[in-house]
Amino acid sequence: MKSITNDLKSRGTVSWTTTANGMLGGKWKTTNSLEQINADPSSCSLAWISVEAESEATVRETHTVPLQAVLSMQVRPYSRSNAYDPKWDVAFSPETYLVVMTTGKVIAGRRQLFKKGKLKSDTELPNNHEASIRFLEERTATRVADEIRRAASLCGSTPS
Repeated sequence: MKSITNDLKSRGTVSWTTTANGMLGGKWKTTNSLEQINADPSSCSLAWISVEAESEATVRETHTVPLQAVLSMQVRPYSRSNAYDPKWDVAFSPETYLVVMTTGKVIAGRRQLFKKGKLKSDTELPNNHEASIRFLEERTATRVADEIRRAASLCGSTPS
């Protein structure tokens, strides 16, 4: 569990540029950082706050994943995970990779949207059975996913 915490703390900020060619070439930069990372072996949980910031808005999501309930772990490119409308022709540079954890129990957490520093919404997580962490390198994402998979297995789960 300590290696998971260390890897997530040393991950640093992940930055990428999104270009929406279908929206007259609209382009924006986004950064993602992690805060308050806690891998707790006594409760078999992994918790963190993900902060995603653009020029207009910031989204803070808190996650507490019960590792004993992890059903699957995947590493996938963000571009294949995004729900943008295909007619927008969205591209991401550089490609980033998600470590996606799917659970059989609810992931405790909140999603807060801030615009110009003011809280605009505070809701439950939109998909409270899935959590993801973003990485710049697929190799690092795969290594961290393997570490989380091992921890989940030690907690009694058998993630695929």
